[in-house]
Amino acid sequence: MDTEAYLAGCQKLCVELGLLDHVVFVGSVSQAELCTYYRLASAYLVPLRARGLLRPPAGGHALRGAGGGLRRRRRAGDDGEAGLLVQEKDFPAIAELVHRAIHDPALRAAVVAGQRARLRAFDAETIGATLREHLETLAGAEAVR
Repeated sequence: MDTEAYLAGCQKLCVELGLLDHVVFVGSVSQAELCTYYRLASAYLVPLRARGLLRPPAGGHALRGAGGGLRRRRRAGDDGEAGLLVQEKDFPAIAELVHRAIHDPALRAAVVAGQRARLRAFDAETIGATLREHLETLAGAEAVR
């Protein structure tokens, strides 16, 4: 990937959307710095190039209108309800949607609730139970052989 061209394209899009003064391009950062940026950010977007979609990793809440075809993520192995999935690369509409996610208290509450619910899937007790289930399945398969 040509990172310089990608950065230039992102900066150009920010100019077109009137957001250049509100977006920070930090380049390469350490894990600790990345965690700090996540904690301080109001929102962030992650492009899913393989699927041609943009997804802010936030809790799901079904919307129509500003986001084009926004829906909750519901595919096996996905982020559960912790992601907003935008069907079309309509950058002004995505910017409007992110603005709503930041400033609409009900939507923001749904986003945070979805994130918290998803995080529970990674607590030690849940991971331990899942690991035990898999080990029991493997032990049973070995016994059959």
